[in-house]
Amino acid sequence: MVKKLYRIKALTSHTPGRNIIGLTGGMGSGKTSVAAYLQTSLAIKFINADIVSRNLLLPESQGWKALYATFGNRYFTGNNFVDTLRLRKDIFTDSDIRQRINILLHPIIKEAIFSEISESVAAGISVIIVEVPLLFEAGWQDDFDAVVTVYANQAVCLARLMARDRCTKSEAQMMIDVQFPSAAKALLADHVIDNSGPWAATYWQLLRLSKIIAGSFS
Repeated sequence: MVKKLYRIKALTSHTPGRNIIGLTGGMGSGKTSVAAYLQTSLAIKFINADIVSRNLLLPESQGWKALYATFGNRYFTGNNFVDTLRLRKDIFTDSDIRQRINILLHPIIKEAIFSEISESVAAGISVIIVEVPLLFEAGWQDDFDAVVTVYANQAVCLARLMARDRCTKSEAQMMIDVQFPSAAKALLADHVIDNSGPWAATYWQLLRLSKIIAGSFS
């Protein structure tokens, strides 16, 4: 398994002259830290699916309207904003609600992301990284030229989630369990960053990945 985690694959594009790279990983894997490093070190176009999703849930936005049309006032506060705490709780605790929300919002989020990608490519931007936490769960892997997974073992992910969200071990485990296992995401990816250990070990892997991505500019 460790050998597979460290495999490296050149990033080859479906379309000459551009590379659209999906970045994913399980909860607590540290993908946000990896994304921040790559965005800073490479100074390239970066799209965050979570930010796209939040914008689509602002009042009168497309996702907001879809959520209201499906669930009525269930996930809305008195001032018409989405009650993200209740929405998040139901997504993690109710598999039926989670499936309904994913079916409802994933196509809208995907359309917004790839619209932004198209605009960027039209503007001459050839390399774009898109951070998508549920990339494999949503079945989007074939929409990218390459997929990078940030991996961390379950013990590490649990500890990070408990510290970040100030939650119990059982609550952290519940959040992890609604996603594909990290090892499965690693096996499906084109390139894997093992972020189980200290950041110094991750840093050297990111240097190698940065060189591969930078090479796709030419």
